[in-house]
Amino acid sequence: MNSKLKYNLYFILSALIVVVLIITLVMTNRKGTYSISGDNSVLSIVCPATANAGDEVTCNVFLNISNSTILSVNANYNISGGLVNGNVVFDAEESCNSNNCFEYFVSTNNGFSVINQTGATTYSQVGSMTFTVSGTSNTTYNVGLKNIELCNSNYEMISLNNVSTSIRIKNNDATLTNIALNKQVVSSNFDQTNHKYTATIADNNEASEIVNLVLTKSDTNATVTGVTTNLSLHYGTNTYNIDVTAEDGNTTITYTVEIKREYEFATGNANYTYNKANNYIYIKNDPVNTFTANLKQLPENLTYNVIGNKLEVIYANDEVLYSINIINFTSSYEIVEGNIYIANNVTLQTIKNQITSSNATIKFYDNNNTEITSNSTIIQNNYKVKVYYSNQELDSYNIKIEYLNFDNSLVVDDNKKIIKRIPLNKTYGELKALISTSGTISLETDATVTDSYKLRTGDTLKIELNEGTISYTLSVVGCLDSEVEVSSVDVIILYRYLKRRVTLTDAQAAAADISNDGSVGLEDVIMVYRYLKGRLNSLEV
Repeated sequence: MNSKLKYNLYFILSALIVVVLIITLVMTNRKGTYSISGDNSVLSIVCPATANAGDEVTCNVFLNISNSTILSVNANYNISGGLVNGNVVFDAEESCNSNNCFEYFVSTNNGFSVINQTGATTYSQVGSMTFTVSGTSNTTYNVGLKNIELCNSNYEMISLNNVSTSIRIKNNDATLTNIALNKQVVSSNFDQTNHKYTATIADNNEASEIVNLVLTKSDTNATVTGVTTNLSLHYGTNTYNIDVTAEDGNTTITYTVEIKREYEFATGNANYTYNKANNYIYIKNDPVNTFTANLKQLPENLTYNVIGNKLEVIYANDEVLYSINIINFTSSYEIVEGNIYIANNVTLQTIKNQITSSNATIKFYDNNNTEITSNSTIIQNNYKVKVYYSNQELDSYNIKIEYLNFDNSLVVDDNKKIIKRIPLNKTYGELKALISTSGTISLETDATVTDSYKLRTGDTLKIELNEGTISYTLSVVGCLDSEVEVSSVDVIILYRYLKRRVTLTDAQAAAADISNDGSVGLEDVIMVYRYLKGRLNSLEV
């Protein structure tokens, strides 16, 4: 038989088989059907578990049979409403001449029909269903086949049960339902609408505060980027941005997290009163522009600043952690140990002019504790001056009809009760001329005292007032051994002090600070030595 004849014969046989299959499919209702045992596993659909709305999805249809030879498969689509956007396209081989593939025959919007001319007897791919997903976010849809029929090699129709799988549309939810800290907070607030979380934590007195953020996602499949654990908090406001991306990868919401770590302000000075609740610091009669030097040393990156009558504690020269009202008063009268010393015949108006305040109210009371309001009233002994803030009494001073004033040339340390930097060869008479007082001045020393007596370090000046005696230890520059003149003994004492072999009294330490820089060092020893050698004419700085 020639090749042309063979080809024509083969074509005729193939066409005949196709016609027979078509007739078989068409005549299905006129033939009996039967089911294959366990047919739920005979035909299966494999789809992606999840997909984004708008994605093109391909689901593969497989035939798994071992006890029969299958020539054709036809079925209707059984797909949830809302899942498919447009037609379903069923793809199969354009030509098939083996037992592990099927060839496209018929495909409509409702289903498909495929054939295998050699007959499928093993695991085979029937084809692929391709469609565009248009479902609702986070909704699960069924993708299935119904009215499934197989045609075997005996041209018998085999009916199968419906088969299906599911596709879930990926969630587009990138919201958080809550943000919290893993520790107790002073206050916190999560604003879900504005995507912002704020919290304040107290100072734990450690170098830094380590905290973790606890996030609650609306959808567990959403992903979070940004630092959320092991946050090292500095004092003040710490700002973080947290990005939440929905499962679909298309929606991202940025949440702003602001955590303020408080600094527990403390004055570090027993003479100052800090009231956190009423937001003030009372510094008595200290000058506003200098009192910060006596406050507690601040941690790194925190500084003090005084603006007007407010004390600010600032982080990194930027964020104000505290703005505290400063309360103080100023007085031109001498104040010693709770007493204000004034002269005789002083009126209320006069004392008002000499005692002023910042952020406070000053009131005056007589011996019956009745407030004095008439400016012409003559102030009497033991009247009182009281300092108030918001009707709260902060302080009280007794008025003494006495006075004690030092000339500005004298360096008086009222805290240590020392008169410092007295020049060499200063006489007792010269010192008294620089002190104005209503009391009696005397000098306590181991020598005979006259106005020409030359003062020595360690001498005690006493001012006797009605209410008691005030004593000041004298400190003469360069004299450490209670002698009138500077000698090599003073150099030796200074040297031994620097070697930590001796200690100095407060008066000696003040006398040894030749350079007047607040400390005793080698420079001071050299200056005393040079003075002894005549290379310095004076030890006064």
